[in-house]
Amino acid sequence: MFPRPEHAAHRDLLVRRIVESDPVAYAAAMRALVGFDARDRLAEIRAPTLVVTGARDTTVPPAVQAELARGIPGARHVVIDGGGHAVVVDQAEAFNRAVLEFLRAGDQGRPGNHPA
Repeated sequence: MFPRPEHAAHRDLLVRRIVESDPVAYAAAMRALVGFDARDRLAEIRAPTLVVTGARDTTVPPAVQAELARGIPGARHVVIDGGGHAVVVDQAEAFNRAVLEFLRAGDQGRPGNHPA
């Protein structure tokens, strides 16, 4: 998840947290993640939605995240160059910029959110 040398501390912390976790609970969480698929319900989402994708994410590839964004009415999709699955950490400044822009824009342009 943190392949670059400058992220060694993050990688070490992640490994420590996984090793320290309850193995039964961790295995159950991983099984739940693998089995979870709500793509058929994406159109029900009515909240303003931002999908942030790391261009180098190999855990949930950018094409899969783009599919999720397309399925959510009015969703905005931002791809951050150089980011991996942990884009919030490995590209923190770009991630924060994307989130702040989204929050500043509010829900303008989303279906059903226009004043009458």
